[in-house]
Amino acid sequence: MSTMKIRIAFSGWFFLLTGFIGSGVALAHDFKGTLGTAPNAETKYMLNCYPSGGYPSEKFAFNISGLTKSRPYTLKLTVAKGEAGAVATDPANGDRKPGLFNSLAEGDGSYFLSISKVPNSGKPAKGTMVFTVQAHCQAANTYHTGTTEPVKLTPIASGFTSFSGSIKAPFTAKSRFLVVCYPEADRPTARYGFRVSAVTKNRPYGLKLSVTKDNGVEETLDFASADGEFSEWSYLEAGDGPYTLELTKVAETGTTRGTMAFKIENMCEAEAEEPDQLSGITSPIKQ
Repeated sequence: MSTMKIRIAFSGWFFLLTGFIGSGVALAHDFKGTLGTAPNAETKYMLNCYPSGGYPSEKFAFNISGLTKSRPYTLKLTVAKGEAGAVATDPANGDRKPGLFNSLAEGDGSYFLSISKVPNSGKPAKGTMVFTVQAHCQAANTYHTGTTEPVKLTPIASGFTSFSGSIKAPFTAKSRFLVVCYPEADRPTARYGFRVSAVTKNRPYGLKLSVTKDNGVEETLDFASADGEFSEWSYLEAGDGPYTLELTKVAETGTTRGTMAFKIENMCEAEAEEPDQLSGITSPIKQ
């Protein structure tokens, strides 16, 4: 599990695996992690830049340091936002000196970090590596703007994915989740697709799944519970980053009391000429 040292902290908000909660923002971050043993090991994170002190972010600056000695490889940190990308490396492991800073000037929003291995002299890039990353968001006048804490992304299988749950009995009950779309194989996300199925029999109500990101919102409804069918696919074209899902009960007539099991199918679609090209998606995070 990665650890982190906050260098300059103040009251505000930050993004965690459990969602958006209060206090703990920093203007710059050092965080530490470990890359796995396999030659193709990769670790992914997301950080957000946002305005601070009246200044919007102009760029995201970063470097990396490999701390473990005697490894037949060096480290590469790739940062992506939309179709833009930049790379930082550490040419010498274990010397406690990070590689040079690089930056990606794509303003406020979500930046996606991928840490991987670069083999030396054709040798297999085996063995774990402890690393540190320095990262901060910066305005045009070099003022440090807001930087959220790094969120480690847990990828799941490609293709559209599904998850299940249930809404509690009260008629006002809701279920909320967070799903993150991120670039995969140099494919940034164009849109998030989703649909829902109400599973429990003999309920006089159906389910509405609403998805929001930034200022956008889309929804889909399944009024016919327990028929084995899903609602129509709906799409929110909002690129990479966190999408908030909210599931509520809806009734044309009658009550919405009683528990309801549900199943959600979702996917992050990439911009591509060929259909069904997918970007990365994480497991849902219960809110």
